[in-house]
Amino acid sequence: MNQIRTGGLKKSIMDYGLKGESIICFAGEDWWYHHPHSKNHILRRLARDNKVLFVNSLTLGLPSVSNKDFFLKISRKLKSYLRWLRRVPDGLYVMTPIVLPFFGSRALRWINQHLLLIQMRLAMFFLGIRNPILWVAIPSAADVAQRLQTKILLYQVSDKYDANEDSALSRDVIRTLDQRLKNLADVVMYSGRKLFEESHVPHRYFLEQAVDFAHFAEPAPEAAPDAVVIPHPVLGYLGALDYVMDVPLIEEVAKRRRDWHWMLVGLRSNLVRIDAPNVHFLGPKPYSELPAYVRQT
Repeated sequence: MNQIRTGGLKKSIMDYGLKGESIICFAGEDWWYHHPHSKNHILRRLARDNKVLFVNSLTLGLPSVSNKDFFLKISRKLKSYLRWLRRVPDGLYVMTPIVLPFFGSRALRWINQHLLLIQMRLAMFFLGIRNPILWVAIPSAADVAQRLQTKILLYQVSDKYDANEDSALSRDVIRTLDQRLKNLADVVMYSGRKLFEESHVPHRYFLEQAVDFAHFAEPAPEAAPDAVVIPHPVLGYLGALDYVMDVPLIEEVAKRRRDWHWMLVGLRSNLVRIDAPNVHFLGPKPYSELPAYVRQT
């Protein structure tokens, strides 16, 4: 751990001690559209001394057509496909492999496995990646993870995947893929204490959720222009606004405490609709600007 001092405040720069390796991460989110998760932050740091390929989410299957986000998700995924393989300013590569968004049948999973293998091997050849450390964070990568030759396989479990309400994929299929990865993995990491405690996997570790301390520890000099106009007291939220939000609860609290103002910053799903004068949706913001929104809370 190295430390630097900025404005009288010590900030830490994490040195992971991993250098000269090739790392492939099958993420559970899309680099281009979703808010950066812990994987994004860690891989950005690892890319300083390692060759890193971030593979955008393979999805757990499409939501049902009746889902209000169905066409939004289709549109975003098609745009992501068009980028296929790109190098980003952080020094790593981001790839959106083209697959069929169906994992419910063995035949379609077989097709996807071969589509993925062709694209992955092509990208690995182009980037000079051999025998990588493989980091998997989504069950639908199980088939391809089993076929790639890797130095070590790490499976990160950050959710109860078979309880996902955002996918039409069978829970039995998700459980099967999840269990296969747990059996294949050299290391299984849990980012939720309850999930960790409920697990019986012997080679499991608990990796608790954290915060980018260096980014948020020093207050922004002033609040963001669209936040400073929100009256206090302010209840702030930074993150995805989707099906996991308890919309009725927010509506009820907003109705009962009209003097409380909700400042919601992040990408909003069509499922989150609240019409109240004290609930403010400010939309997604660049990560670098988030401290200016925290300043208003």
